[in-house]
Amino acid sequence: MIFLKSHKKTLFIFGLISVLVIFLIVTLCYTLNTHSTRNKQLKLKNPTYGGTSEGKWEGNRVYFGVYEQDNDLLNGQEPILWRVLQVSSTEILLLSEYGLDAKPYHDRFEEITWEDCTLRQWLNHSFLETAFSSDEQNAIKEYNNAACDNPYFGTDAGNDTKDKVFLLSWEEVGNPNYGFQPSVEISSPFTDHAYYSAVSDTRTCVATDYAIANNVLFTRVETQRKDDLGNKFSSYKTSYWCIRTPHADQRYISYVSRWGRTTINFRSPVDHVTASIRPAIVLDAAGITLKSQEGLEYPIICKQETNQKNVDIPIAEIIKNPLYGGNPWGEWEGNHIYFGNYKQNENEKDDAEPVLWRVLNISENRALLLTEYGIERKRYNKKNKEVVWADSYIREWMNKEFFNQLFSKKEQEAILKTALETSDNPRYKVSGGKDTKDYLFLLSWEDVINPAYGFEKGQYNEEGDFYYGGYSNTRTCKPTESVKKKGAFIDTPFVVLDSEGNSFDLEGNGYWWLRTPGFQQNYSVDVDSFGDIYYHELLNVNNKKVMVRPACWIDMSRLYVSSYTPEGIPLVEMK
Repeated sequence: MIFLKSHKKTLFIFGLISVLVIFLIVTLCYTLNTHSTRNKQLKLKNPTYGGTSEGKWEGNRVYFGVYEQDNDLLNGQEPILWRVLQVSSTEILLLSEYGLDAKPYHDRFEEITWEDCTLRQWLNHSFLETAFSSDEQNAIKEYNNAACDNPYFGTDAGNDTKDKVFLLSWEEVGNPNYGFQPSVEISSPFTDHAYYSAVSDTRTCVATDYAIANNVLFTRVETQRKDDLGNKFSSYKTSYWCIRTPHADQRYISYVSRWGRTTINFRSPVDHVTASIRPAIVLDAAGITLKSQEGLEYPIICKQETNQKNVDIPIAEIIKNPLYGGNPWGEWEGNHIYFGNYKQNENEKDDAEPVLWRVLNISENRALLLTEYGIERKRYNKKNKEVVWADSYIREWMNKEFFNQLFSKKEQEAILKTALETSDNPRYKVSGGKDTKDYLFLLSWEDVINPAYGFEKGQYNEEGDFYYGGYSNTRTCKPTESVKKKGAFIDTPFVVLDSEGNSFDLEGNGYWWLRTPGFQQNYSVDVDSFGDIYYHELLNVNNKKVMVRPACWIDMSRLYVSSYTPEGIPLVEMK
């Protein structure tokens, strides 16, 4: 029996008393399912309806394309950050987070509509080609834009258009489904249904340094504004931004003010450079995915890799080291491969299935692998007595019976016999025993806090004399169906936060062995369902509910890609 589960949850619940409950609720609601490199189907959420109670726009943000923004022309273009305004099964509507440039709506002061203005031509040619690669341009849909007349003056907006890049309309910037504060109805002598968008931080837009250098009108000093809900917000560096709706007549355009409102008072001649350009695009949801990149706060939208990939190539050409310390959402991120076979289904009569491995590290022509799932349930030692990794039952079983079940004779030739040092317990200084040489092994305490392996780094206690893991989804592990049936411990639904405030659910997570000794040699360390190792040095070595998650070093020169799964994960085999 794993007896620390209830005790640990109790400690955690008491710990949450000191944390704002609102923060947890928001965090639980904001589960951004953008878990990159695995390249699963893109999943984004629609923004919070009408914004938050604090008057903020709240929703997913992504990077897509590049454009000059910091006004340093020597350092290249910067990734464009977008707000996700609407998501469907087929389309994703994006609006740039910042005002990217300053351009006149039209090159002459004359009556003009969106259909014929020079800004529309610039957006759909020069901007499109500058900001997006050919693959990115192919992902942008030609979108049907309705020509909506001015809701107060009734000014004719012209004809509907089809655009790859466009400006939002008066109606759209007051649409609460897009996360904006709703429009307010007013009376008009010209139309039956007039409305405007009130002051709201959900609509404010900060101009980039590049747009400012191109003479966009923006707020130069720190000022405070208050919306209709009483929320105060800063308008520093916010700019007017252009929308495609005409104003009192077709020689003037409408725009959103520096304080986030559209009214009958705000207009600009079509040939003036007043408002920043905040483009909108619609992406085809098919064939795109998200990935994270070190140094960027939000994920990047990119073309999903197809399964028409090269085969019969060395795996060294397609795999690399994982993202250092995990991705911004607190998850392990890196390459996977299928190699070897083992029974994993609940039905014991089923054939063995390919085993999924994480690539933890690449060193010259070697790669360190760890199974994605707990693929077996075993005692660390048959008897509850003092034992170290070198003399344990689990080591003998892993390198004989299990090794022969997991890999064919030919596959075994690619598994390197590795010299291992099992360090002492860093907290209690209990000896880890003598060094060993193994084909298969368990990771150590040091391994699972190594950010170079994609795990969240370890932390020091107040005394600074020992390190521990902390709650982290980079270390959590779920069992196979077979292991569930065999009785491994499986946690129930319970949401926790990691050290960076990322939430994750313990449901389905199990405990998995490490080879490091516990506080005595008849106890061993494991990673628990929280992804932590701090409290879990108290499991008897003969506990039968802990999962086995084998690791091994492989010779990459012996392994080649034979095919790919529908998810794009390579299956490898010996050559």
